[in-house]
Amino acid sequence: MFEVLPQQAAGVGVPLNKRLSSEAASVIGRLIQQPNEQQRSITNGSSSISEITLRLCKIIDKAISGGGDVSSILVGKFHSDMIAILLQLAYAPIPQQQQQMPKYQIETDAERRIELQRAFTRIFDSSNPYLLLETLTSLLNSAVKGIPKAPRWFITVCSRFLSRVLMKYPQDGARIAIDFIVGNDSDLSSVKLDRVSSLLLTPPANIDASEYLARIVPQLVDMVIGRNSAAENKNASETEMLISNIMDRPAAQQRMTQTAVYTLRVLAEKHPEVFKVHVAEPLCQPLRRWFDIRPIALDSNNAGIISPAGKVNLTQSLVAVRRPTVTHKPRTSAWLWQQQQNWHRAYVE
Repeated sequence: MFEVLPQQAAGVGVPLNKRLSSEAASVIGRLIQQPNEQQRSITNGSSSISEITLRLCKIIDKAISGGGDVSSILVGKFHSDMIAILLQLAYAPIPQQQQQMPKYQIETDAERRIELQRAFTRIFDSSNPYLLLETLTSLLNSAVKGIPKAPRWFITVCSRFLSRVLMKYPQDGARIAIDFIVGNDSDLSSVKLDRVSSLLLTPPANIDASEYLARIVPQLVDMVIGRNSAAENKNASETEMLISNIMDRPAAQQRMTQTAVYTLRVLAEKHPEVFKVHVAEPLCQPLRRWFDIRPIALDSNNAGIISPAGKVNLTQSLVAVRRPTVTHKPRTSAWLWQQQQNWHRAYVE
């Protein structure tokens, strides 16, 4: 890793002095800055860096398949470094001087970029969602607030894959993001709520906003009404079931609900049409079973019974129930009759 770290672009990755003690960081910094033959061979071109990175990715693949102490270290302590260098090598814009290289060399570099993108995808898909959120968030914060700031393309790519973490878990992606940012903090500050709403409501660059929100918003609605989607889904992954069990705790569920309501309020301001379709309609659907009613014939066999039916005007239904025909005397209960009178005063008179 110390061979790869010096090749990171300015602003890409989290500096070592922010992750290690000052003494350890200074020692490692001197080692990195000391020129040696091996480092000179690396700096000759990005292809050498790519080869080393791909070899490291193969070591990580062993950790994915369940073995290797070195691979476990790469997945743990150096996870952010691997993600950063892979993003740089696989997704950075091609420099102008490389575009003027011979065609065969351009094709070779293009094939290498595809190989690096596949390696990144394997690590991304196999990583724990909390580790991914922590890594991408730290990279993004360092890119925006660090000195020097990271190039614009790096910020864009980090944001894109940060949103893709939510897409990986169609049942509980929103829960994972909220739990990661809010955590066990009982004080839900406006800063944290804004961070959550911004993360959840910002679609990846290459995904249609309507399609993205159609996946995320129903999860927020489930949190508001207290539905546990992962518990109801027999095909839910182990991670989704773990999150679902954590979110069943009363305090955590309360934070989830408060954050979800805040995010839905922001959604109503920014995307009113999406709010109408994916929030208002599902929440009002249970009420329609009783507000869209049609009176049935009241006689000795079924007096006082009201059944859910097709869409009928609420006012017409209540008037019809309160004013039955003269030939049939309704034998409704006192409670039902009182409810009918209350509804009539509210909606008719």
